[in-house]
Amino acid sequence: MAETSIRIQVLGLFGLVVGGAYIELPLQAQRVLGYLAVIQPVQSRSALAGCLWGDMPQNRAMAALRNALWQLRKVPAPVIRTSRDKVSMDPSVRTDLANVRSHAAAIASGGPQDTEFLAIDLFDCDLLTAWEEDWLCIERERCRQMRIHTLESLAEVLTRQGRHAQAIQAALAAVRAEPLRETAQVVLIKAHLSEGNTCEAIRQFEAFRILLADELGLQPSPRVEALLHM
Repeated sequence: MAETSIRIQVLGLFGLVVGGAYIELPLQAQRVLGYLAVIQPVQSRSALAGCLWGDMPQNRAMAALRNALWQLRKVPAPVIRTSRDKVSMDPSVRTDLANVRSHAAAIASGGPQDTEFLAIDLFDCDLLTAWEEDWLCIERERCRQMRIHTLESLAEVLTRQGRHAQAIQAALAAVRAEPLRETAQVVLIKAHLSEGNTCEAIRQFEAFRILLADELGLQPSPRVEALLHM
């Protein structure tokens, strides 16, 4: 009998998908799965309760955690494992964040690049966009930096391979994530130039120059302008 696939989505909106079907969960149960998927798949009960319900007395926080775990046990597939002291995500559960991290590691290490451009959409989403959680602030920035660096590297690889359309899409995703980031603008301009679209490159440079002046009162560095005179 084939195993039922179980996926947790934390890029964009939270989602639990079991056997291809989205499962509705109460918010507190979502928060437990989201934390395990983002931070670490094994947590002590006390640490998990303290992080998610830190504004409550310890006994109430532990009670809230027990209620969330009870809700998760009603899911028609194993998503968590519990013991007296620990809560963990079931090893069969897959997450989109782990998939993105795997792609990012492969791209950073210079591994096979034949299919990575297909993952551009995965790198174009923020972490748990509808949630307001203190613990997410650093994790969102960590994820954002990983996404941008990976998109820049991917755009450069695809440009060298002559896959100009995909290179431009990767570079545009990096620019969307941080429009004021010069390295993202550089890889986009390079992709346009490599395709032979000098006008597009100049248009992108001018848009960046105006944005930088309006937002920060700065000008692009000489290395950016030098791209247009190579």
